[in-house]
Amino acid sequence: PDSYQGGGGSGGRIAAYYNTKTYTGTLKAYTGSGYGNGAAGTIYLKDNSKTNFDLIIRNDNVTAQAFTSLGTNNYTIDNLTIKKALVNLTGNLDIKNQSVTLTNATLNITGHLNVTDQLTLIDSSLSADQIRVHSIFSTSGRGTVSASYINTTTLTIGSGSTITHPENSTVGLNITARNMTIAEVGSIYVPNKCYLSSNV
Repeated sequence: PDSYQGGGGSGGRIAAYYNTKTYTGTLKAYTGSGYGNGAAGTIYLKDNSKTNFDLIIRNDNVTAQAFTSLGTNNYTIDNLTIKKALVNLTGNLDIKNQSVTLTNATLNITGHLNVTDQLTLIDSSLSADQIRVHSIFSTSGRGTVSASYINTTTLTIGSGSTITHPENSTVGLNITARNMTIAEVGSIYVPNKCYLSSNV
């Protein structure tokens, strides 16, 4: 029937290398919408005078329903934007220059995440083996943070947010923070995670 929709196509890839950047317009690599939305595209920006790059994985029209894969690699990125996207990476991710905000997003890392400044999650989920945030790590809205190790200066678990550890963990959940605030409906929650009794 004519009312049936096909799946939405995934966003494409934009790569821009420059010596001087004067463009102030918009770069878009959005997913298409349909019976199921596709994955967000990637925008790679590289200043030729610098070692690292900026990466934007952002939808403003619809929320992605398929994952954008960054493959198997270790990345050092100056600035990272993730919005309304699902992203996975096998490897380590090091963010150097920017406070990072995930908005309506999911980021799954099989490896370590290191953020030089602040990390903010808004209605977003994050998983990594280890998470190191050198300033403030805050969560708000619906979302789950899953890690074996979290190290930060200030940790704020907002209303509706949960911190837990991966299933079948052999090390559990280890949090190091100078200051910690847990909102009334925020939680550290680790039931049914199959933490091996021999490691207690």
